[in-house]
Amino acid sequence: ERLPDRGRQRDHDLEVASDADQEALVLDRRMAVEPGLQAILAGSQAGEAEAAEGAGGPQVTTPTPSLEIFPPSPEPTSLTPQPTMTTTPAVCRAVVEGTGGNGIYLRDAPQGAEMVILAEGTLLTVLEDAPVEAGGFVWRKVRAVGGEEGWAAADFLTIRAPCGDE
Repeated sequence: ERLPDRGRQRDHDLEVASDADQEALVLDRRMAVEPGLQAILAGSQAGEAEAAEGAGGPQVTTPTPSLEIFPPSPEPTSLTPQPTMTTTPAVCRAVVEGTGGNGIYLRDAPQGAEMVILAEGTLLTVLEDAPVEAGGFVWRKVRAVGGEEGWAAADFLTIRAPCGDE
């Protein structure tokens, strides 16, 4: 009865061996078709051999970068400063008119000393100083185009918008 058992074991061993042989044969055929597969298998087998021997230098691990996603901010932020509202004072202009071509004097004070003659049609900037009454006239502080500042009789000035009637 032992003979049949040995025969069964031998048949089983042959089947196992033939399965392994068949896998090796298939692998050999694939390597012939795919040369890159040989390099992959050779590297894999070398790595397995080193691991089995416990050899090999220090193992190097490459960290996997992680991307943290933060929730969006409720309002977008800007690096550019926002413009601020500033009030620009109105620049009031006046023209010398009504002198019959003679012009008027620019004076150092209301009804003060004469400085220069302002010809008819001269453009002036009316300054913020309050009008002053003196000598039967209302006087306005003005600046000529050349930069001279002084007082001129308002009766001979036409003050333009936004400061005047026109």
